[in-house]
Amino acid sequence: PRGQLLSGQCWSVASCGHGRRAWAVKEEQVQLWAAEILLALEGLHQQGVLCRDLNPRNLLLDAAGHVRLTFFGQWTEVEPQCCSQAQEQLYSAPEVGGITEPTEAADCWSFGSLLYELLTGMPLSQNHPSGIQPHTQLHLPEGLSLAATSLLTELLEYDPKRRLGSGGGGMAKLKSHSFFSTISWNKLVG
Repeated sequence: PRGQLLSGQCWSVASCGHGRRAWAVKEEQVQLWAAEILLALEGLHQQGVLCRDLNPRNLLLDAAGHVRLTFFGQWTEVEPQCCSQAQEQLYSAPEVGGITEPTEAADCWSFGSLLYELLTGMPLSQNHPSGIQPHTQLHLPEGLSLAATSLLTELLEYDPKRRLGSGGGGMAKLKSHSFFSTISWNKLVG
């Protein structure tokens, strides 16, 4: 088929419960996919659209192996409520569904949750079944690079104001993180 569901691949491996050893996607491939996702998010944010629950079901791989974003069931312009399943599975930021209005930082959390799954082969919720609270120690499996560990820690920051990618110039800061040091941003097509 023209497009293969990345989520199908991701979910089948993650749901097997075999952990990182069963996950065969190299970090270099995840870096490229992450960069493509980030460019798409940046484009949506420039148009004033928040995703709020970016998750594997929103990703497709095209015939060339590039990531494409598909419909987000929770576009802020489409539906004001957040999907409870996305919150339970930790794809939605802790502040989504609360009393404060979500910002682009919420998408940075979702991006981090998705990257956690792509890098480890298991959903964030599997290693944090009680959720993430302000003082939760993020469980990161061994074998991740220092750059990947740093990126996940900064994206999965509970406080949206301290989360990487939040505030003015947030996307530029995210793109300049060491995890993306090998990415030629000007050569990528979003």
